[in-house]
Formats: sequence, C-alpha cells, structure tokens
Amino acid sequence: MKKIITVFITILLIFSFSVCYAAEMNFTDVKTDDWFYKNLQELTEKNIIAGYTDETFKPNNALKFEEFIKMLVVAVEEEPFERKEGQEWYQGYIEKAIESKYITEEQKSLISQNIDRRTMAEILYNVLTEKEEIAAYTDEELQYLSDRLTDVNKTDIKTLTINAIGVISGYPDGTFKPEGTLTRAEAVAVISRVIDTELRNPVKIVARENGIINAEDLESISIEQTDYEELKNYITYNFDKSIDYKIENVIKADTSIFPIKYGGLVITGIEKLPAEKAPYYGDTSIAWSGHDGRDAIVIHAYPIEKSNDNGVTTGYWPGVMKIAVVYKSNNISILQIGGFTETYGGEQVYNKTKEMFPDFALGTSPIIELNRQFTTMAICRESSEGFGIENIDKIILMDTRSYSSSSSTSNVLEIDAKGVNEIK
Repeated sequence: MKKIITVFITILLIFSFSVCYAAEMNFTDVKTDDWFYKNLQELTEKNIIAGYTDETFKPNNALKFEEFIKMLVVAVEEEPFERKEGQEWYQGYIEKAIESKYITEEQKSLISQNIDRRTMAEILYNVLTEKEEIAAYTDEELQYLSDRLTDVNKTDIKTLTINAIGVISGYPDGTFKPEGTLTRAEAVAVISRVIDTELRNPVKIVARENGIINAEDLESISIEQTDYEELKNYITYNFDKSIDYKIENVIKADTSIFPIKYGGLVITGIEKLPAEKAPYYGDTSIAWSGHDGRDAIVIHAYPIEKSNDNGVTTGYWPGVMKIAVVYKSNNISILQIGGFTETYGGEQVYNKTKEMFPDFALGTSPIIELNRQFTTMAICRESSEGFGIENIDKIILMDTRSYSSSSSTSNVLEIDAKGVNEIK
C-alpha cells in the first residue's frame, strides 16, 4: 500500500511540475526570440519570478519594490520559507530582507511603489557585499567611474560599484538614470547577473596619466569583427605597391572619458555642427558650391608629438587625421579634415570661422605647435534623407600616419555619437 501511495505521489509531483512549468513559460506576451527569454526561462524554472494569472508576464511593466525583493530573496537565499496565514504574499520576503540587512525597516514604506535604479543598486550592493567579496575602489577609480556616468556623483559609491561590476549597466548616452525604473524584463537580466557572475560585463577601469586616458588601453576589436566594409577596404599604398596604411583594430570609446590620447593627439572634445550654424552656411561662392548646406563634425584637440621625425616638421598637421561617419543605416562616409583660407573659401567664411572658433587650424595645410589647443572640422556628405547629423551612430577617428612617429597607429578610435553634443 505504501509503495502504491509513493508511486502515486511521485506521479502527482511530476505532473504538477510539468503543469507549473508550462504555465510559467507559456506567457502570451513573451516570444522565444525576445532578448530576455533565456534568462526568464532559467528564473522561472527556479521559481524566482512568475507571471500573472492571465498568463502574461508583462515584460515592459515597471517593477514594484516588493516584487524586486521577492525575486532577490528567492535568488540568493538557500533556505525556502513558507508564507504564514494572514500574511501579504510579499511580507515574508520583506522580513527576510530586513533580517539579512539587505534593506532597512524604513524602506518598508516603498512597498507598492516602482523601485528606482539607485535604490535597486544600493540593495544589490548590500546583498553582494554579504554574499561575495567586492573590492573597494580607490578615489581615482571612483572618479573614472563617475566620469563615465554623467548623472552619478563620485560619492554615490554603491551605485558606481554595482555598475562597475556589471550587474546594472548604464545607457548608451552616458547616463545611469538613477531615478528611472527597470522593466520586469530588465529586472530578469539583473537578477540573472546577481546569481551568475559569468553573465556580468564589468567596466574596465583605465588609469589616467596626468588626467588623460590612452586610447590604446581601452577595449578594442579587430576590424574584421565589424561590418565596416568601407574601413576594411580602406588601404593606401606606397610607390612600390606595398601597403602604407591599413586599419587593424577598432578602439571603443565615448565622450565621457575625454580627454583621450589617440595617435599623436589628445582629443578634448567632439561636436556636431548643423549646417545652418556653420560659418560657410549660405555661401554661394564657387568654393562652397554644393557644400554650404552640409553639416560638419568639429574636433577639439592638441598635438603632443611631432607628425614627422625628419627634423623639418615641428608641429602637427591636421590633414593626416580623417573621420569616418557611421550612420544608423550603417552607411559610412570617410571625410577629410582640413583648414580654411582667405583665398580658397573666401574672406567672409574665413573671418566667420575665426570668430566662431578662435583656435581654428586655418590654412590648407596648417601646422600646429605641440601642446597648443586647436579646432578643426570635417564637412559631412549632403544631408539627404537618413544622412543628417541626427542619424549619426558612430564617429570614427583615423590617424592615417604611417611613418616614423612612435605614436602612429593602425587602430581607429570609435566614438559613440549618442554622447556627442550639437552646437546650438
């Protein structure tokens, strides 16, 4: 009899598990190709997160404070506990979180509210300092982390730490949005990173020397790993037909880490210049015919190394720098940087340029003294549909020098255009 009962219970448990699993994973608003699907599948199998009675998951809904605490406690606590009679469904999880010092008694007031990203980061910091060793960052490292996020101060150590170890990421525009909320789908990814360190993408902290980051210390990928076909095929040759310049790697960067040393320059800023704000706008002379309505990319920099070691050149010639503009359509335009002259381009444009940018590198082949700040620009292609500056995705700097300078590089510097300001 006992054997029959045991077999019956076993069958019942298997059947119950199958029904539960099917109900949890058959969300009517979740598809198998959703970016969070795999993480959701793992968390539902572990009963860390569940859907609603109408068989939906509501991935785009903001996450409530008590929902997050339940997910977190179930994910990190080894011993399950039962809900007591008369309790709200979340009460036991809240009490456990207070007991474990993940949250304070005062934070019970946040129940029924959407949890913001800063509060979430602070709670995760408390959890992970209990569960694993998190190295304390130095003052200099905290400054670097804060520089990456335009809306998080250096004193907000918990938020910076959770971002740095790769549990909650920032946004492409260089913000963390501490007052913003996470969707249920995003929370699935966050909890997955809490329990599986392999899923984290920690920030690589790069040391500054005299306040400057060296681009060569940043993360890079091979040009062959990209879909930048125009850049893969951008090759210059010597007279003997040997390769003079060819791109090898793409260094990833954004404006939050400026100033940054790249090649023989220190880049201090990049801006987008709308055509109607440009000094050449509306000029109908032959020199500007067809260009007067084009946008431009403005570069601010200063040279720290000669562009030639032959003893003749005593400064830096901006013409060796080129810019590749990658549009959201993935089209690429390779632009030449150059200066303006009174004879070519006209005195009016020349004077307007000097007025707008007093340190502009004027002249067809301007030579810039070492360590002297200068401004230059590259004029974009015609702003037809899809090719305006609002549609720029990446700005890539190319130092095309190939001769004896020790800082010549076959690597290009890719800047995320989301953080590039537009000149008003």
